[in-house]
Amino acid sequence: MIFVMNILECISGKEEFTPDDAERLLDGMLKRTYSPTDLSESDERNPFMLESFVDFSKTSRSASAICLDIGGTNIRSAKASFDKNGEAILQGCISERIGKDIDSFDKLIEEMARRVRLTNGAKNDLPDIRICFSHPFKSIENGDAEIIFLSKDTGIRGAEGKIIGKPLRQALGSDLKGSIKIINDTVASLIHAKYALAEFDFGNALVYGVVVGTGTNIALCRDGKEIVNTEIGQFPIILESDGNSKAVFEHITGGKYICRTIRKALRGNRLVDSAKTAEELGEIAVRNSIESIEIRNAIENAARIEAACLGAIIRYQMRIESKCRAVASIGGSIYEKLPFFKEAFDEKIGKIAKDLNCEMLLSMTSGYSNLIAAAM
Repeated sequence: MIFVMNILECISGKEEFTPDDAERLLDGMLKRTYSPTDLSESDERNPFMLESFVDFSKTSRSASAICLDIGGTNIRSAKASFDKNGEAILQGCISERIGKDIDSFDKLIEEMARRVRLTNGAKNDLPDIRICFSHPFKSIENGDAEIIFLSKDTGIRGAEGKIIGKPLRQALGSDLKGSIKIINDTVASLIHAKYALAEFDFGNALVYGVVVGTGTNIALCRDGKEIVNTEIGQFPIILESDGNSKAVFEHITGGKYICRTIRKALRGNRLVDSAKTAEELGEIAVRNSIESIEIRNAIENAARIEAACLGAIIRYQMRIESKCRAVASIGGSIYEKLPFFKEAFDEKIGKIAKDLNCEMLLSMTSGYSNLIAAAM
């Protein structure tokens, strides 16, 4: 059953979205936190709490690999390794938008193979390959991944149900000497906390990865070991209390959708109608006018909804694991670049943590952080 409330009213500031609201909204998903499930037929478009088969306690700074980060709009790549002090070394860093000509799964695999070879340079022998993938997939214990569907309204067709690693290995041929392993980009964000906070004792802390970019997602660490991909971005919601405007959670804060959602929330605001992208929305929000302040407030309220949902997950885990410290490794273009979003998110999650008597530590990732984490 979908918990219905007026999300648009919360974004406009007429109502407040609280952690209690978030827990009711996410009730079905949270109940899976300690019993992750394989997909059933009824779940195939709404997959939550997916096992990553990554043990957080065993990640380390000792490997090297060619790493790809397949995001909603860009592909980043680099050869990642670590020096004797555990500091990351990234070579051959490339970031390019996913071209409109990449409109099928086969073309996506071809592009990934091209990027691997380009990143590797003139050498023929290819080492281990590690891939961060931002779309929902079912992890396979050998490190491969089966795509559930491509989110964020991508134009790539025919990917549902496809395995990623096997055709990529075939495309690279005998030059590939190493293995291919795939993790979700939010799982990578969580792992990066261990790199960024090298001196931190994670033994008694709840750990999260949060991405607010083209879409949005949260990963959590269960019992200090098993990393679970919540796929909160695909959680079904109703934007309005009359039961209309069906959507998924990432439509609230994801960069692909935030303009559209705020336009719905601020009907009658002439400035918001001119914003077609999140970047344009941010440019308008910093102006000094009544309408731009209204947009600024809407951005802040969207950030508070995201923070309240993270707070609900923290509160749920605290009840089970009896831990009173939490770390969130957060990144993505909206969190990093959209004016007023980060400040509102950080303030809200800080207040929630204080109310929970939880020591909260936030760590911000950057553009190539996922590539470092993938190599770990």
